[in-house]
Amino acid sequence: MSNKRNLKKYIDRLGSLVVEHVLPEAVILRTITDEEAYNLLGRMSEIQGRALDHINFSYPAPARDADMRQYKKERSAAMRKAFRQAIDEYHTGVNEILAQVREKKA
Repeated sequence: MSNKRNLKKYIDRLGSLVVEHVLPEAVILRTITDEEAYNLLGRMSEIQGRALDHINFSYPAPARDADMRQYKKERSAAMRKAFRQAIDEYHTGVNEILAQVREKKA
């Protein structure tokens, strides 16, 4: 993702698709029970909260005599790394939830 705002929007959009479409459809089609859907909903909330926590961090302020160009490079690299880690963990969690729904279907 290019920035924090777009990443948050992506996480919210993907989470809402799973919560609003996948889980209710699975309950309606009787592939999972209401209790299982409730547990998966809680798991989805945990995954989403953890992902948002990983992208909301503060990078230490530069020293007074710091080279700003180098500081910005280091800050950008740290943010890219944190964003990539957050999105990878989020995708893994969402795929686990979808796999649980698919297992019940088969």
